[in-house]
Amino acid sequence: MVESIEEFHIRKIKWAIEELEMQGKEMTLWNLAEISGVKSKYINLISDKVFNIFVN
Repeated sequence: MVESIEEFHIRKIKWAIEELEMQGKEMTLWNLAEISGVKSKYINLISDKVFNIFVN
């Protein structure tokens, strides 16, 4: 099974959210980009899906 680039970014962001929560760090775009390795411009492209991760 092969995942799309968008799916890969979402998976990395989900992982980064868990890491930030475990480390007790603030949930910011910069921290998400830094921990996940996903550039902020790509996070912005999928921002609606990233928002849904926080809501669910």
